[in-house]
Amino acid sequence: MTKKRNGNNGNTEGLKRLLVKFVGGEKEPQEVLIGPGTTTADLLRELDLNTNNFSLGKGQADEVFGADEALYPQLDDGGLVYASSQVIAGQ
Repeated sequence: MTKKRNGNNGNTEGLKRLLVKFVGGEKEPQEVLIGPGTTTADLLRELDLNTNNFSLGKGQADEVFGADEALYPQLDDGGLVYASSQVIAGQ
């Protein structure tokens, strides 16, 4: 789970630190901690982003994580992810 939800009282053992950058917005990058089992949807909710309107990725359009995809095994400690709004072509 992310830092605010894991109730670890400052113990970061077993957690990974990530920097989340927000694409196309003015929101400052945010540092988060994730643990095993944290999904894309978990992290988006923690960031107060609607899971239907935003996605997380490693930066390339083909590297977007699925909503229920576990992030922990796919990202390194100190990694960078991008939060972006989803765009539907033709609308």
